[in-house]
Amino acid sequence: MARARWSYGGKGEPMTRIYAMANQKGGVGKTTNCFNLAAALAERGQRVLLVDCDPQCSLTAALGVSVLELKRSLYDLLFDDGPHLGEVVLSTRMSGVDLIPSHPKLAEADLQLLTVLEPQKRLAYQINGRSASDYDFVLIDCLPSLGTLMVNALVAADEVLVPYLPTPLSTAALPYLFSTMDRLYRLNPKLRVFGIIPSIVDTRTKVPRVELDRLRRLYPRLRILPSINKGVALERAMGLRISILEYMPHSTQAATYRELARILIEAAT
Repeated sequence: MARARWSYGGKGEPMTRIYAMANQKGGVGKTTNCFNLAAALAERGQRVLLVDCDPQCSLTAALGVSVLELKRSLYDLLFDDGPHLGEVVLSTRMSGVDLIPSHPKLAEADLQLLTVLEPQKRLAYQINGRSASDYDFVLIDCLPSLGTLMVNALVAADEVLVPYLPTPLSTAALPYLFSTMDRLYRLNPKLRVFGIIPSIVDTRTKVPRVELDRLRRLYPRLRILPSINKGVALERAMGLRISILEYMPHSTQAATYRELARILIEAAT
């Protein structure tokens, strides 16, 4: 069984916290969670940098950025002759939230990164240290694949937030992510799983409850964060490119994202 390290938070000096929103399984809410969690953090006065690490560019599109009009993107940051971080970061319509946009060219990065020095650390070089010190939180939206791009995100991150659809298939897939984290210990010894975010939870059936109970038995030390329930409002908000906090501020989903933001802020201070 994978031996990924679990985090329980801790008090310390204020600093930029970098989280990878990662799960190699698709359709579990990575982009939706990044988008709305950033909005909830910003609502509490936090400065947030979003990093779209998926060649599908879903987070970039959700923030109203046309990839066809981009002059620079994350793709350019990953190579030795790339621009400085500040030349790529874009402001967004969400106050307090900036973006490093993705680009479809990132689909070629797995092969092209083989030609550069320390390919697994390209993203870490750009967003660790002073480069991202203007931000309280960095959230990296990972692609659903355990390739070089996700490895870059995991090497750059302090901790991992794992969006999790509570189904048997999703539970069975988790050890692959945890094993990858274990193998990356030499490259990033600080990496921890901050917690699981049960997402797109259908409260009308008993399957989510059964799977979450099973998850607790399999990983008793793993933090299970508040669940994001499935709902039409969340889908409509994403379609309109606005957060659930703006679209339906008194919804259960908005309340959950606010609670997640509170948990992250308390863990970081």
